[in-house]
Amino acid sequence: MLYEQIIKSLETASPAKQRDALQALLKPHATPVFGASKVIEHEVAALQAFLILGVFGANPDEYDLVETLRITKNKARSLLYHAALRTESSNDFIEDSFRTALATCRPMRDGQFFMLEVPDPLTMDRLRKRVRTLGYLSDGSFVGSIAKVPEDALLLIIESLFTPEQREHIIQELHKAGMADKSVKGLLKAFIRQSAKKVAGETGDLIAKSIGEDITRLLKDGWKTLKAHAISS
Repeated sequence: MLYEQIIKSLETASPAKQRDALQALLKPHATPVFGASKVIEHEVAALQAFLILGVFGANPDEYDLVETLRITKNKARSLLYHAALRTESSNDFIEDSFRTALATCRPMRDGQFFMLEVPDPLTMDRLRKRVRTLGYLSDGSFVGSIAKVPEDALLLIIESLFTPEQREHIIQELHKAGMADKSVKGLLKAFIRQSAKKVAGETGDLIAKSIGEDITRLLKDGWKTLKAHAISS
């Protein structure tokens, strides 16, 4: 099955992608010298070649690797983690990974916490560090791919993902509107609570509608989205 997928991907890939995949696959054989690389280096190289060829489809998670490669979930997460560690990660790249994680997950409200599923293990570790840096407890609240983030920590993380221009514009508009709370965090709290309304009274705060799409619009449009959701609520 896997071999058939590889052949199909090779046949449909462009010459440039075929070349890039071959380079990724052969790199461990020459660094530092032939035969000296560890097994994990060859496994990661094969994974990178598969990703280039699109064997797993777009944005694969550990379950895609489990089904395609017939490996355990722990092995799949380990491969993804090692592959991510070998990718150049600028601060902009890390911030974009947070934006992607928030925009694509389905946060669920649990009292004063939000439960987020973050498939990428390295992004998960970086999120844990960000929560800890903000002064909130992270150990024990992050299990596997599930993060349980305090509401205030989530608000601060979202605020940090705004560009400086967006933050300045939001503050200016808050002053123009004459609102009592002129902080970005205060307005974000209203936005989050409006966006995460209960959808089933019997299950309470454990069930909330997905706010991924709202967060995507929020990070893109800033004040426009905040005004529409928070001020009008």
